Amino acid sequence: MSRDDIAAFEANYTTPSMLSAETGAHLNTIRAVLQSEGVQPFRPNGLDVGPVYLRNAVEPVVALLKSQEGK
Repeated sequence: MSRDDIAAFEANYTTPSMLSAETGAHLNTIRAVLQSEGVQPFRPNGLDVGPVYLRNAVEPVVALLKSQEGK
């Protein structure tokens, strides 16, 4: 994959590991918040591609994680 391909992926999709790196939150915390908020992994045509999420679907979770940082 080229750098442009990677940048395009990261602009539209994310993974719990990527969210951990971006927010500093523990991976288990991210997984728990995604589950509690009902955010489902991206499943193109029902295909399981692993823990890949649409970035716009996790924006509220990222905001929640960032708000918890201050506590």
